[in-house]
Amino acid sequence: MLTTRFLHRTLQVGLLAFATGAAAHSDDSKDVLYAANNGIDSATCGARSSPCRSINQTIANASAGALIIVGPGVYGDLNRDGDLTEENPDPACRCVFDINKRVTIISREGAQQTVLDVGPVQRDYAVRIDATGAVFGRELRGFTVIGRGLQPLGFAGIRIEFADRVTVMGNTVAVDDHTNGIWIVDGTGHLIAGNISAHNANGIAVNTGGNRIRGNYTYDNALRGIVVEGESNLIEFNTSTGNDVGIRLLGPGHVAVGNSVLGNRSAGFFLDISSISGVPHDVRLTRNNIYGNGVVPDVASSRLNCGLSIANASGPIDARHNYWGTAEGPGADPADEVCNSTRPAIAELVRPFAKTEFRIPNFW
Repeated sequence: MLTTRFLHRTLQVGLLAFATGAAAHSDDSKDVLYAANNGIDSATCGARSSPCRSINQTIANASAGALIIVGPGVYGDLNRDGDLTEENPDPACRCVFDINKRVTIISREGAQQTVLDVGPVQRDYAVRIDATGAVFGRELRGFTVIGRGLQPLGFAGIRIEFADRVTVMGNTVAVDDHTNGIWIVDGTGHLIAGNISAHNANGIAVNTGGNRIRGNYTYDNALRGIVVEGESNLIEFNTSTGNDVGIRLLGPGHVAVGNSVLGNRSAGFFLDISSISGVPHDVRLTRNNIYGNGVVPDVASSRLNCGLSIANASGPIDARHNYWGTAEGPGADPADEVCNSTRPAIAELVRPFAKTEFRIPNFW
């Protein structure tokens, strides 16, 4: 049997390999460009000896498939005067940082030391990614994305659109509680992994299908830690705590496995699963930790202590093998309950349940 430590390390290695599928680059390769706080923008900047100052200029000088390494410091609205002269994105972008090529962008020293600050700039997105196969951040090589006074709900810290197979990894996103932290608008095959998203409206929002939301930490978001629409997304190894709702699933075919959904104000999991073309689809929740949720009434049932709230579910639900806070399964405190407005046979959904808590891999 695999040990927990071996399994954890194998998952981390596999996650990194998935995200960095392109061939490795040497630091001296012409396909490696640099941005740094002591750089100067020009049409030829980007070498190690002459880095660019802005991330957008570095992208403009890069060819498809290039690796961009960003040094520590602050990028974006450097003097917080509300204009974009420091990054100078395309006005049509509605963003501050425009990843419009298939490039891999990583920080040299990690998210804590590499800040993308959009200040009070009135743009819709801090980072927009619209290039298939682009990579923004890697494990321990991501960015911190912050902003204030930004556009409501249409705004996002990181927005993915008009692209497939984008990787967003190792970032910290904290914009404000009227915006989405990380937002997949369209496309498929995206990997959102090992990020921290906090103090937003939704920590991570997904509008499409066929994506992996893996190993993220979402906390203190005004609405949901993670909200997933579309079909057949995989939500695994995330921790969602202190949000209004921990994880909300709208749409069929999703699998949520190995998550910790703890201490959220309303429901831990909220399911709103309907049929497509009259054909019911299933959703599966398994090997999750679900407890400490529901200190305010659940919106669907008006009940407290809801670990799992179910509404408008027309297809089969498999919620077996989860840990509900005690070895006895769902129930009154200290366990969480299943708050079910549409399903009478609760026992069929949740038995057998796990007797002990699962250890969730840590990717941040």
